[in-house]
Amino acid sequence: MPGVWRVPIGVPKAFTPCAAREKQPDLEAAKGLPTPSELPFKLSDIRGSVTSARTVVGIPCDEPGDQTPAR
Repeated sequence: MPGVWRVPIGVPKAFTPCAAREKQPDLEAAKGLPTPSELPFKLSDIRGSVTSARTVVGIPCDEPGDQTPAR
């Protein structure tokens, strides 16, 4: 299940890790990745919260003890 998914949560700030990076992503190399399959969970199962200090994301996992709940 290789691939890259992007799911926005909240409203992005002007300063982000992507905005501050010194090297752009290698988009040519990314074209060599396999086409992503469907997500292994429903988007509605993702939980997230945004505070002034952080963004917390909870993504369902196969193992019951591996889930990190969103605060």
